[in-house]
Amino acid sequence: MSLHLIDHNAIFFHIPRLGGRWVGGVLKHLTDAKIIVQHKLGGNKNGYRELLERNFSIENQFLFTFVRHPVAWYRSYWSCRVEKGWRTDWIDIYKADTFEKFMENMVNTNHPYISEMFFHYIGKPKVMNFVGYNENMAIDLMHVLDVLNINFKRHKVLTFPKYNASKLKPKCSKELIDKIINIEHDIITEYYENTPFEKYIYEFAKE
Repeated sequence: MSLHLIDHNAIFFHIPRLGGRWVGGVLKHLTDAKIIVQHKLGGNKNGYRELLERNFSIENQFLFTFVRHPVAWYRSYWSCRVEKGWRTDWIDIYKADTFEKFMENMVNTNHPYISEMFFHYIGKPKVMNFVGYNENMAIDLMHVLDVLNINFKRHKVLTFPKYNASKLKPKCSKELIDKIINIEHDIITEYYENTPFEKYIYEFAKE
């Protein structure tokens, strides 16, 4: 999904399992932004490349999105699929009853699925004007709103309820976390290295 903020010459690109519905809710309910173009192509087919292929001009547009640490993304995705049911596409072929086993399955592929998916949306080399962090979503979104001169109430953004958040909070071994970090080296180096959000994923490690 991508949201076009027509009065502010901005486009938000929603990467799955990154709080995009929360961003859309904030924009719709807490700001004066007008969202008059909404693209829903499904799956991974809603990045900036698809807009270009459909001759949708992104020239002079402020492009923004959010990323999430790959380990946290896998954790969120597994939790979502366990709660809502597995599908037959993409990494669902590596489905598992436990998060530990799911992470083992992903490690055994030795494939950087999340790095590839993120770069599909945000470009490599970079094309986004701003890439925020799911780990700091409210603060980073308020920064975007300030840049775009969109009116909003800070306290309301900070307290706006989460959308589609999973209830499960699984953990796996530190060894698996380290292996995923190694496989997803590209996106982690690009966006997480030497940031406050580089190491927090060890909170998901079993003791």
